[in-house]
Parts: sequence; structure tokens; C-alpha cells
Amino acid sequence: MMKKIFIALLMAVFTNFCLATDDELANDIKNKAIDIGFGAISGFLSGKSSEEIAKDAKEQAIDATKETADKKLNEMKK
Repeated sequence: MMKKIFIALLMAVFTNFCLATDDELANDIKNKAIDIGFGAISGFLSGKSSEEIAKDAKEQAIDATKETADKKLNEMKK
């Protein structure tokens, strides 16, 4: 299960960095990845199952990627 969490986090970071072209977006992505990581750690500490943690990390990664893509799209429209 840790492998699934790691893969979800890695995909979120990679996808978001591919979309980022400026320092503001890159810092935002870094902070989102850290938040997802802390969420996974707190899930382990609170006794959540690995599957629940992986599911939460995946959902957070998808949401973060969508948010970054929307920011990039809005930036390009300007």
C-alpha cells in the first residue's frame, strides 16, 4: 500500500511540475505535495488503513493537479 501512496504522490508532483512554468506555481505545487505527504503521515498515525490513505492521497493528488491545470489555463488566457 505504501507503494500506491508513493506512486500517487509522485504522479501529482510530476504532473504539476510539468504544468508549472513560474516560481509561484512551482512553490504552490511543492506545498500541495507536502500537504499530501503530511496527510498520509497523519493518516498512518491516526490508524487509518493503507487503502484509505492511498485513496485519500490519490484524490488529493487529482484535485491538486486539476487546480494547477486551471491556474495555468487562466494564466494562458490572460
